[in-house]
Amino acid sequence: MVRVFAMDCERVQINEYESRLHRVTVVDEKCSCVMDRHIKPVPDTRHPSCRRQYSWAEPVEKVVLALKKIIKEEDVLVGFDVQKDLHDMGMFHSNVRDMAPYNALLESGLKESLMDLAFQELRYPNPGLHDSRYFSAAAMNIYQKYSF
Repeated sequence: MVRVFAMDCERVQINEYESRLHRVTVVDEKCSCVMDRHIKPVPDTRHPSCRRQYSWAEPVEKVVLALKKIIKEEDVLVGFDVQKDLHDMGMFHSNVRDMAPYNALLESGLKESLMDLAFQELRYPNPGLHDSRYFSAAAMNIYQKYSF
């Protein structure tokens, strides 16, 4: 049976020019959280405090293995710019529904943010800070609304 999962990731700024994945959250069709893991950002030699600051987080390889146990190749993976998140984890998934370029959702003709889409399509209020659980559920609900 093919299942549908939505994924959202948080990033952490490691220097003034770069950010790296820091948190990966996956929800199922009922918006129940099936995975919520923190990734240890690859340390930036210019900012050695990055090593200490995220010492409790997991290496990306461990998070990828956990993700592959949950999301099978035939399953649908939904998200916003999800291809970029997969790329940053060194992963590929063949059955992706990325809503970032989906024309029906481009109200202004430009790529919206997931926060803007959550409000535009679902009337979700802005939660203030980015919360990958909140936005992975929003991605699932938008997907279920349009089934693209």
